[in-house]
Amino acid sequence: MLRKSFSHEDIVAGNFPGAESNSPETIDFFVSGVVDDFHYNSLYDEVGNFAFFMQSPKDHHHRFLLVKYEEGRALEVMDGIDKTFSSIYPGPAFEPLFLNDQLREQYSSEERLLAVTGWFSIVTVLIAVSGLFAYSSYSVRRRTKEIGIRKVNGAFVFQVIVLLNKGLLKWVAVSFLLAIPFALWGMHEWLKNFAYHTSVSWWIFAATGLIVFAVAAITVSWNCWWAAIRNPVEALRNE
Repeated sequence: MLRKSFSHEDIVAGNFPGAESNSPETIDFFVSGVVDDFHYNSLYDEVGNFAFFMQSPKDHHHRFLLVKYEEGRALEVMDGIDKTFSSIYPGPAFEPLFLNDQLREQYSSEERLLAVTGWFSIVTVLIAVSGLFAYSSYSVRRRTKEIGIRKVNGAFVFQVIVLLNKGLLKWVAVSFLLAIPFALWGMHEWLKNFAYHTSVSWWIFAATGLIVFAVAAITVSWNCWWAAIRNPVEALRNE
């Protein structure tokens, strides 16, 4: 980002046009190197200019110390740092912070949203499956005589199942197509909160549609299968 805002000569010379040279907070420094852009804030914000200042400990006290350690040695490392810190600064207490906890805190709202959305999705699927199962049971019971007549005339079990599924699954298809624009709009609105975000791919809706149709087909086919294998003579006699 620095190389996009200033020329190579200005960076090497430490000359940044626009800076107030008479400011009381002006610090003389030289540039040791330039690193690639990295996200020092959350993905809500764009990557901006950032600088690491290495100052003399005689003039400035460093408030943070970054430590990289091997996995599984956190307690050992913190104990060693605490002892070293206490020997140098006996007054203030050592306060450790973990970078992964700070990163997780930046996206805590997304984690809560994911949890709430997940539970609501489970409840919604259970309600939809229960309703679809009840409606398919009612539809099959209402067409019992028709099923019996078709089987007497030589219809196979598979043909009866396809016939019953066709009438119910078409409404599932209509509902899914009507839900796509609302889902697409909601995902776009949520992704707009991030400075860097992915695009909504078509395969997400395709995979969702396959899952929806698979669940609906299994739910409906269960009742249809029982109706299809039933003895047509009993069905016509009861009617």
